[in-house]
Amino acid sequence: MLNIGDFARLGGVSIRTLRHYDSLGLLAPVEVDESTGWRRYELSQLTRLNQIVTLKSLGFTLDEVVEMLRADVGDPEVRAALERRRDAMLEQQRDLHHRLAQVDARLRLIEGTPGMSEEQVTVKDVAAIHLAGLTSIVPADADDFATAVEAQFVEAGELMNKARSSRLSPVGRQVPQPAPDEGATEITAGFIAKGVPGLQQIEIPPARVASVIHRGPMSTVGLSYQTVVRWAIEHGYREDGVAAAPRRTVFLEADGIDQSDWVVDVQLELP
Repeated sequence: MLNIGDFARLGGVSIRTLRHYDSLGLLAPVEVDESTGWRRYELSQLTRLNQIVTLKSLGFTLDEVVEMLRADVGDPEVRAALERRRDAMLEQQRDLHHRLAQVDARLRLIEGTPGMSEEQVTVKDVAAIHLAGLTSIVPADADDFATAVEAQFVEAGELMNKARSSRLSPVGRQVPQPAPDEGATEITAGFIAKGVPGLQQIEIPPARVASVIHRGPMSTVGLSYQTVVRWAIEHGYREDGVAAAPRRTVFLEADGIDQSDWVVDVQLELP
């Protein structure tokens, strides 16, 4: 058997922590000397200690750990708790990724110059994006393309609100359609999330994109698209390929009705 000091060192915790776990009924020594109070542990108890430490590192409180490790808590319940924690951590990861993108956008704005210029165009590889959203086809003869896109975002946002899901990371994508629907556009509007009732689960594939940061109202976002299109053609991409390439709008800051401070990453998927 191991004394408490050796057991603590092997487990990577403090003696004080072991005593605290004992007081909570989480991990008791197998033997306590009545005359000296010395505590002894078996090497096999490291498995239990590792379980406690792992659950703590995943963000569970000690009270939750006690419940999860009770003898009458079955494996399905423990698994369900871990899956909930995983989902929460993934949501935190998505929010952090979005905040990092906001910082990156701010840096690019600081380093750039007023107005749109070639220096503001960045080529980058973007990973696949998983959205909870809606898709539809806007015909070539639609009266107002921008209004159709906005309406789809509004509908998706209402469903996100109803599900009490985070709306911090809206993403749009527009894909020109080939013949016989030439001139029509498939539009996607959604949020980085999953499992939202009423919304489709959509994967936007990874791609290399030409990107420019648009700041201000969406009524002028077309100028930003023109910037990346012009850049792509000037850098040797075929005009027909650029015209058929999907386009993305990744909303970095889009709070409130006033769009004067909105920040959007406008992306052209390079053919």
